[in-house]
This record gives sequence, C-alpha cells and structure tokens, in this order.
Amino acid sequence: MMTPQVITPQQMQQILQQQVLSPQQLQVLLQQQQALMLQQQQLQEFYKKQQEQLHLQLLQQQQQQQQQQHAGSKQNKEQQVSAQQLAFQQQLLQVQQVQQQHLLNLQRQGLLTIQPGQTGLPLHSLTQGQYLLTPQHCIDTDVL
Repeated sequence: MMTPQVITPQQMQQILQQQVLSPQQLQVLLQQQQALMLQQQQLQEFYKKQQEQLHLQLLQQQQQQQQQQHAGSKQNKEQQVSAQQLAFQQQLLQVQQVQQQHLLNLQRQGLLTIQPGQTGLPLHSLTQGQYLLTPQHCIDTDVL
C-alpha cells in the first residue's frame, strides 16, 4: 500500500488553477479526504464518549446530593421529633407542677387530707367539699 502524499496549500492552489487533475493528484486528494473523514469520525466518537462520561458524573453528583438531602431531611425530622418530645415533656412537667401546687393549696385550705407516704391518686369530690386520699381509693370523710 502506498503512503498518502500530503498536498500543500500552494499545490492545492495550482491544482485548482489547472482545473484538470492527474490520476495521481486525484488519488492523493481522495486519500486526504478519507483520512480527514476518519479523523472526524474518531473525534466525534471521542467527544461522544466524553459527553457520556460527563453525563454519568453529573447523574452521580445529583444522586449524591439527593442522598445527602434525604439524610439531611431525615436528620431534620428526627430533630423535629426530639424537639416535639422535649416540648411535650416540658408541658407535662408544668402540668404536674400546677397539679402539685393545686393539691398543696387544697391541703392548706383544709380541703384535702394527704396520708403520709401517699403518692398521687385520683380525687373524688365529697359531699362536704373535702377530699381524703388513701392508698386504696378516695373515701368520703363523713363515712369515717
């Protein structure tokens, strides 16, 4: 196989001025055109592969961002639930403190009798407006 000759710009100009090409010149032009087409095809394939790789990288980055956002939103939800639990516990504590204060006020006013060592039990209103808490249940003071 012959190695293709390269036609310089000056030679190309001369060929165009002649308007008639010799078989050898036609062969050289054809080989150059084929080489250029091959090179163009290779470049197209190269750029296509580059584009595919960039697309894959972009997809991977988007997926990582989504995973990070999902993990972040999960963490935010967990923090939100923890904050809600803390707020609920604080409210519960406040309610318990108000109840204890109310029981102490009732005891001070003589409307409530608490047995020693007694823990919180349900209260029942009595006919005389007094409360008596016992370990078993509430008892009407008139019955005692």
